[in-house]
Amino acid sequence: MKLYFVRHGKTEWNLDDRLQGVKDSPLLPQSYEDMKKCGQALKEIPFKAVYTSPIKRAKETAEGIVSQFDYDIPMYERPGFVELSFGDLEGAKFLTAKETFPNEMFYLRNHPDKYDPSAFNGENYDSMIKRSTTVVKEAIEENETGPLLFVGHGAMLIACMRTLLGVPIERIREVEGMLDNNSVTVLSFNDGEFTLDDWNNTDFLS
Repeated sequence: MKLYFVRHGKTEWNLDDRLQGVKDSPLLPQSYEDMKKCGQALKEIPFKAVYTSPIKRAKETAEGIVSQFDYDIPMYERPGFVELSFGDLEGAKFLTAKETFPNEMFYLRNHPDKYDPSAFNGENYDSMIKRSTTVVKEAIEENETGPLLFVGHGAMLIACMRTLLGVPIERIREVEGMLDNNSVTVLSFNDGEFTLDDWNNTDFLS
């Protein structure tokens, strides 16, 4: 079974390097064009279903992608697919957060296993990984065949996919690079195992 994962389009807060988490920020005008290009690149794939985060920036990206398809496709919102919550820091610029919580902001992007956001009421990686991987595994169980399309968020998708691929939590931020907005990553699921086919593909945007 083929599984396609797309990160939402770029937002105003992405542009400002702010911590978004479960709060939202408007998509940039270019993002609407990019999601259509993504949809055009994926329109020949016979997806059985779309699973998206209910947060507006992800849901709008999912809707923009499937608007380019020539067939109807069921879309399901899954709360387990929301972004990592940054608690009291949501909306703050990363540099500002780094000044106040230098260790945790370093661990956030470099050592997820050491990241402890309890001081600002955030969510840890273990919690996010558990809920997001559950969404993927339940989607597989709900569909006898694929392909399936998932639309979500940067930190969540990186942690979710790399965990499914067997990468330990301490290494999920150091291998294969990051995820660009509107990028497509493809995993295969066969005989209970996940394998990587393509990571962070944005060729269709050029």
